[in-house]
Amino acid sequence: MSDKINDIEARRGMRIKKRFDRRAFCGILALVFAAGMVAGCKTTQKLGNLGGDLFQKGGVRIRTEPSGAKITINEQPVGRAPVMEPLKAGTYRVVAKKRGYEPQEQWVDVPKGKTVEVVIKFHSGR
Repeated sequence: MSDKINDIEARRGMRIKKRFDRRAFCGILALVFAAGMVAGCKTTQKLGNLGGDLFQKGGVRIRTEPSGAKITINEQPVGRAPVMEPLKAGTYRVVAKKRGYEPQEQWVDVPKGKTVEVVIKFHSGR
């Protein structure tokens, strides 16, 4: 009789353990999903207008003629034009450099929640 009771308790323990394992798996899955959502939001924010309004963070979209110039904002490299960089409201120094041209500098005011379009034209003469 005691073997039968032990067998029943062992089966019940396995059911409880399986239930716990499912709950743990669902909890981990929920955490991974939430982390993915947060990462997705940050990625969306980097894409400019797709997420800029949602986060109330403005930015600057920089284009150069000719394109492909190296862009720095407040002496921090941000990439090659055309480029979009999310920024807080404020005034920023944008510098564009392209081989064969004089470096170009422009001060840009970025209002809160707005994206400013900047076009920098290079003048030959280096």
